Amino acid sequence: MNLSLGIDVGGTKIAAALITKDGRVLFRKEVPSVTTDKDKVFQQLKNCIDQVLKESGYKPENLLGIGIGVPGKVDIEKGIAIYQNNLPWSHFPIGPKLEELYPTMSVILDNDVHMAAFAEWYQRGCKKNETFAYLTISTGISCCILHNGAILRGAGFAGEVGLMLTSASKENPVVTLENVASGPAIQSKAATKRARLQMKETERITTATVLRDYFHGEKYACHVMTEVLNDISKGIHGMICMLDPHQIVLGGGVINHNPVLIDHIKATLKPLLITEQSSAVHRLSVSQLKGDSGLVGAGLRLHNSSNGGANEV
Repeated sequence: MNLSLGIDVGGTKIAAALITKDGRVLFRKEVPSVTTDKDKVFQQLKNCIDQVLKESGYKPENLLGIGIGVPGKVDIEKGIAIYQNNLPWSHFPIGPKLEELYPTMSVILDNDVHMAAFAEWYQRGCKKNETFAYLTISTGISCCILHNGAILRGAGFAGEVGLMLTSASKENPVVTLENVASGPAIQSKAATKRARLQMKETERITTATVLRDYFHGEKYACHVMTEVLNDISKGIHGMICMLDPHQIVLGGGVINHNPVLIDHIKATLKPLLITEQSSAVHRLSVSQLKGDSGLVGAGLRLHNSSNGGANEV
């Protein structure tokens, strides 16, 4: 058995595919996950799995198992999705329910950022004795640290850098990195800036349109993105000071769709570092797997579960 089933569950879609030992994606399928009903989301998940099995011709007993990444907090030991702010699951037993439906397959459940981080770490052939950081900037901001080949989980909430405080003011003393630098934050900042400048609206403002205007040199977008990049750089600076990772990989929708931002982040980060830290800038890179990182990581965890890959520390 040299194939596993990797699944990435998001707020708008569920993706599933067969994953080879070297991380190749086969028979990829997607179904929507837009619903407010917990059981319907699970049924959509099952439909996606069944589509992959049907198209590939593989039977459950021919596969290593199922790896599944979901947003939010999970109980990896019991296979329970504890809390997801963009899905209707609360203490939902995904693992046990899948094992009941597919009794010949083992199930590994983890946070989607952890799955994505493992994929990037594994595909890059990183040394196990090194420290690796994966930072995702998308609808939210989060990170995952791998050290000695294992995911650093702390007491259960490690990696939530989006909750780090930044840019506080008298009017708003509690401002998080996610409040000011995520995709929705970029969109919100741009709308506020355009309103202040009394700019005429000819299209709906989105993160994508703001970044397009930024690269075209539009004044409002440059102002917004200068603030955003400064806050992102401060967050990365904190990670460097705390952990000094051998590699820092940036992913998530904002970066994956605009990989050139890495150069802008490096330029903003460099002046924040002391001379002895300056080499850290060259250890920053963008995701190689982009939108498939969570899917691939979920599948690769099955291939590596027997040799200690991504055990917690």
